[in-house]
Order: sequence, then structure tokens, then C-alpha cells
Amino acid sequence: MTGWQRFDHFASLCELLPVGIPSLCCCLAALDARNFGDSELERCSNELGLDLGAELRGEEVAFREVRPNFPGSNVYVLVRRFTELQRAYNSLIKSDTLTTWFADYNLQRGRFSPLQVEFIHSNFRNLLIQFREMEESLQLAMSTIYPISVCNEWVGTYIEPIIADLTKNFDKASIVLNKRPN
Repeated sequence: MTGWQRFDHFASLCELLPVGIPSLCCCLAALDARNFGDSELERCSNELGLDLGAELRGEEVAFREVRPNFPGSNVYVLVRRFTELQRAYNSLIKSDTLTTWFADYNLQRGRFSPLQVEFIHSNFRNLLIQFREMEESLQLAMSTIYPISVCNEWVGTYIEPIIADLTKNFDKASIVLNKRPN
């Protein structure tokens, strides 16, 4: 029962301790009780201020309303929110909307629907705003626990590439919309 932050010295950070605390609590409860059932899960949930049962069942948990009460829980909540944002980003990037109405071939030839590109542009803008806010919030929360180098590494590995891609696509949509005939 160990928690690795890296798979080896040259790998990116794979887990932050506050994110692993619920798992650690459950593992310790199972060792202590020599069992892990509903009562152990409920005890861990109560101790941490989380609904771990809902998480284990894969149910959506409203992390904006969760008030966990363990050290580093603000980082835990922000990383969970980050994964929600990451899902939204992946959904947008892999959507048929982009391949259908935002294909480079058609955009370069001026063959596009302004309404569709405006919709896409708006989605990029909204996600970009959310990711920039997430970057700032996570940097602040992590800086109370980790050295700045760890904060910069985690944000640089997981958030900055997404922000760069969103910025590139947002700028591309802006250029396309500015070139459209009046």
C-alpha cells in the first residue's frame, strides 16, 4: 500500500497525494477491519466529508457543493473539477462538429457556415476561460502544499497543453470569422 507520485524519476507526476487520500483511507479501513463493506465505506466517507459510495458507483458528484475535510482537500476538489473540464475538452476536440464544420480544407477555401464557426468559437472561448481559471486556482491551492516547481510541473504537464490547443483553435476560428464577407 504505497502511493507513488511518479512511476520513475523521469516520468511526469502521476498522482498528487491529496487526490489519493480517499483511496488511502479506504485501504487503511479495509486493513483495520479485515474487510471492506458498506460500514467501512460510510466511515471513510464521513471522516473525509465525501460521498465515496457515489464515486465508486461512477455516479456524478457535484464537487462544487462538496466540502471535504481533510488536508489538501481543496487540491482534491480542483483536480476532480479538472477531470470534468478535461472530459468536456476531449468531447469537443473529438466531436463531429469540428470535423464537419471546422475542417481545415473547407476553412482555407472559405466554405464554412458562419453560424457553426461562431458556435465552435464560443465553445473554445468558454473552455479557454474555464481552463485559465482552473490553472490559476490549482496553482494557488497547490502552492500551499508543494514547492513551486511541483506546481509548475503539474500545470505544465496537464493544463498548459490544453490551453495551448484551445488558444490555437480559438485563434483559428477568430481569423476565419474575421475573413468572412460582410
